[in-house]
Amino acid sequence: MSATHRTVDVLIVGSGGAGLSAAIEAASLGAITLVLEKSSSIGGTTANWSVGSIAAAGTRIQKKAGVHDTPEDFFNDLPLFAASDRPDNLELRRILTEHSGEAVDWLSGMGVRFLGPFPEPPHRRNRMHNVLPNSRAYGRALTRRAQHLGAEIQTDTKVTSLVVEDGIVVGARAQTAGQVVEVRAKHGVILASGDYSSDPNMKAAYIGPHARDVKAPNPGSTGDGHRMALEVGAVVLNGDIAAGPMVRFIAPPKKTLIARLPPIPALASVLKIGAKLAPAWLFRRVMMQFLTTNLAPSDTFLNEAGAIIDRAGDLIEVEGTVSSSITGRGDVFFILDGASAESFSGWPRFISTATGMAYAYLDDYRRSRPDVYHQARSLDELAGKINVNPVTLREAVAAHNARLAADRTVAGSAVLRPPFVALGPAMNWINVTDGGLAVDTSFRVLDNDEKPIPGLYAAGSVGQGGLLLDGHGTHIGWAIVSGRIAGVNAASSEISHVEPTEAPSTR
Repeated sequence: MSATHRTVDVLIVGSGGAGLSAAIEAASLGAITLVLEKSSSIGGTTANWSVGSIAAAGTRIQKKAGVHDTPEDFFNDLPLFAASDRPDNLELRRILTEHSGEAVDWLSGMGVRFLGPFPEPPHRRNRMHNVLPNSRAYGRALTRRAQHLGAEIQTDTKVTSLVVEDGIVVGARAQTAGQVVEVRAKHGVILASGDYSSDPNMKAAYIGPHARDVKAPNPGSTGDGHRMALEVGAVVLNGDIAAGPMVRFIAPPKKTLIARLPPIPALASVLKIGAKLAPAWLFRRVMMQFLTTNLAPSDTFLNEAGAIIDRAGDLIEVEGTVSSSITGRGDVFFILDGASAESFSGWPRFISTATGMAYAYLDDYRRSRPDVYHQARSLDELAGKINVNPVTLREAVAAHNARLAADRTVAGSAVLRPPFVALGPAMNWINVTDGGLAVDTSFRVLDNDEKPIPGLYAAGSVGQGGLLLDGHGTHIGWAIVSGRIAGVNAASSEISHVEPTEAPSTR
């Protein structure tokens, strides 16, 4: 197969939050910038699969709300979330916290609108900024800005390998429409290709065999950048850390008419006014219609949510965590009685986070998620609504009640009595993997000797560099911050590559 050739200044692999932010910064410096995206849509996990919150300190939004916050406070609060006891990359944490506020302000300047800031303990300040109307607003704003500056974005083009000459990454090979394209990058290649949460082999190798077949929200997160970088001597740090397996409700079966509305600033502004003036129930019902992704139940809900049953109606006994207990059971349902369910009606007892409004409570699911919320006066009626065997369901609830009556230390709510509420189906997901390439503070990719691989940069999940990102909104914050810095540094690089004098091999 013959190859076509072209030359740019900066080549970016991936069009998520990190890739588009890098493209904007590179193009703003006058660099001829090309973004290659393997899927047919732009925006990656940031725009298409996230709830949309971003954690940041020192934003104009915080100041307007009277919240005094600093990057130093943010830096000191992040370890309070730590799901791992391993050391953090403090240099990268410092970069995230120091630049997060300006990242939100930068997005706001492009027309992205936020609600908030909202609390998220153990943060000691309100730092959760929730995008309006949903995460697609990131993709729209970033794409429009990148293209306005002259960056080219080419979809349906999969980058398959890096081109290395004399130890320098000089470009990459890609496939599009049955054709091989070799792109030479005079100043650098930026990997912004996301994580490997949808690659079974990488999950099994890094996380463990139990993670191989656990689904991920974004089917395109297959670790392409990781593999290509490893082939040229890069190193993956924290490969075994992942947000999951974790329980998430199913995504809405189809987008509502409201969710199909373009995420333009005018719509976001109307919603922001509505948050202040409209009745709370009406605003929350509208915001739930913008939902496009899977929502994760809170730890409080998981620990108190009554009986857990599988599709057959059999009781699942929780040993360890709920996630580990439902592994291999497919879809599950959480069975609560009316009193237990109603306890999740206000802060801080939320069922999950949610688009725009930060937290979703029982009424939000009751009004807006009939595919997930089911209520009945009897177990037989409930069995019909969730399509499980009524006899098996009665036996499961009886076993749960008997076990709880005998041992009050077991997980779950009090003895279940009618009326009943079921929330589900839910299942295990790996939301994101945190294994990223080792990078320096300029986002140059490092080899096993901690030396930069000339011409190669990484940002976002693929360039996480050992940074621990726990809590809501840190991954999007990292995508924007790291992408911007990588774009500036790649465009400003003094490395200049000479174009080949003959057609390269396409093997």
